Amino acid sequence: MIESECIEIFKLREIYDSLPPDMDLDELYKSVVFLSKKILNCEESSLLLYDERKNVLSFKATTDGKMKDHIGISLPENSGFAWDVVRKKDFFYSNDVKQDPRFYKEIDEEIGFSTKNILCCPMIVNDELVGVLELVNSIDRDNFSDYDQAVATVLSKMAASSISNRMLYEKLNKRVEELTTLFELSKIALYVDNNSLFFKSVVEIISKCLNVDRVSIMLHNRMKNRLEIAATYGLDIPVGTNVRDDSVSAYVFKKMEPLFVNDPEMDIPEGVEVNFRGYRNQSFISVPIMFNSQCMGVLNLTDKKSRNYFDEFELQVLSTLGHQIAGVFQSYNMKIEEEKRKRLKQELFIAADIQRRNLARIPKDLDRVEIVSLYEPAKDVGGDFFDFYRCVRGNCPLGMSENRISIVIADVSGKGIPAAIFTGTVKNILRAQSRVRCCSELFTLSNDFIYEESEYGMFVTAFFANIDMNNRIIRYSSAGHNDQMLIKRESKVVLKLKAGGKPLGIIEGAGFDMRQIDYAPGDILVLFTDGLVETLGGEKFDPDLGFDRLSEIILNNLDLDFERLLNVIRNEVRNSYDESELFDDLTTLIIKLK
Repeated sequence: MIESECIEIFKLREIYDSLPPDMDLDELYKSVVFLSKKILNCEESSLLLYDERKNVLSFKATTDGKMKDHIGISLPENSGFAWDVVRKKDFFYSNDVKQDPRFYKEIDEEIGFSTKNILCCPMIVNDELVGVLELVNSIDRDNFSDYDQAVATVLSKMAASSISNRMLYEKLNKRVEELTTLFELSKIALYVDNNSLFFKSVVEIISKCLNVDRVSIMLHNRMKNRLEIAATYGLDIPVGTNVRDDSVSAYVFKKMEPLFVNDPEMDIPEGVEVNFRGYRNQSFISVPIMFNSQCMGVLNLTDKKSRNYFDEFELQVLSTLGHQIAGVFQSYNMKIEEEKRKRLKQELFIAADIQRRNLARIPKDLDRVEIVSLYEPAKDVGGDFFDFYRCVRGNCPLGMSENRISIVIADVSGKGIPAAIFTGTVKNILRAQSRVRCCSELFTLSNDFIYEESEYGMFVTAFFANIDMNNRIIRYSSAGHNDQMLIKRESKVVLKLKAGGKPLGIIEGAGFDMRQIDYAPGDILVLFTDGLVETLGGEKFDPDLGFDRLSEIILNNLDLDFERLLNVIRNEVRNSYDESELFDDLTTLIIKLK
């Protein structure tokens, strides 16, 4: 009796020692079946796990080498003794299986095995069924006995406890891996400054945190309407490589559903091609990268470093990561765009400041004219400008006497940075030609230079006025500019100044008219761009109505000093336009002639 008890104690000790808490799950499965085979002295032993949520019973380990290919495969429902154990949660053994209709003989036929008797034990812990332990063909005895059942019951309970604890540990461990990955992903959005480096960092983090040797990310190129490689780890595939339409990634992208493969013959959809050359096993996970119900791309994992199969929990983790990657990528893009906006805003501020500084500075010491100006670009930088040329001894256009000033006002097509850049070019060309030419000749020569410099169809309208203060004559030319204004102070008559000519930069060799008009002391010359009269022109932005409205404003406020007059004009413009931003640049010069 004591010897028998010692034998049982030794068996319990062997079971305990063979199921350590730190053993890897797959190794634990193997240890259970080989230990069962040894202790119960039978030909073969198999372990099947039960998934209650899916109601699936699948092979996880076996001592029978011929059944190696069945690992991971599900046992058809209600077939075999194992399903009977699942339903009843009670042990079962039969010493004449061939007479029992529940016997799943297809496996024997497939692998060439002959099952004589079988013992099946439920693996239960805390009233939860973990799986079923099968023991096949007793050795050195004809039948399995009640004693075998008792030993198997103890072994299966200890195995169920070990497997359940290990599953819980690995689940928690994977949760830690997931949270670590998410934390690392959130960090890279803070320091990575370009897309290629972002995704390269993502695959490296996933490989490290999830312990896999191969990771790939494919993104959808909306311009080319195709999937392209964005980053890989452990794969020698260039970034930008086109992904085939019959690939797993293309399938997952179209379906917007994950694909989890452990058995290629069963799990890979029809029409999808997979090349496993160079891979250690045929288990992989492919999940869509989703953001706001839109599929951005696909994330793939293959080759676990443990050489084991992927499981459902890892599929859930990776699906979560797919969403997180999309979210982090969007946050990263928003951060990059915000940084770009800040840089652009700073650059626009600098450009606007440079442009304001480059506007002509009206001299305060003019004897026979008084000039005030208003300049408000619709954007941070604008396409309007004005310039002032003063004729002094030795620096007058050919054939002209001294005591003259010239003023040009211009409007470059478009707004924003392109217009501002082109504005600088036009201004320099006009200034260079103003030293030797006046009015129509200045535009004729300048037009050809501007035509050569113009790109993307850009052009400029301009009005040039040369004021001869000795003879009180204004000579002027227009390059497609809107009509300008001369107000006769004495009679309060408003005259339109117009002249023929196309905008500068449209055609080469264009000609321009030069006209002249006399003025009297106290008359007012008003130069402006079309943004002023169009804004004052009502709902239809009618420049003729705007011209009349501007005339009325000035005539009603002739007694104001010119700075206050400009404020009145500015306020009228703002009252005429409901939006917070001007729809066009606003530039106005008021010149009192003495």
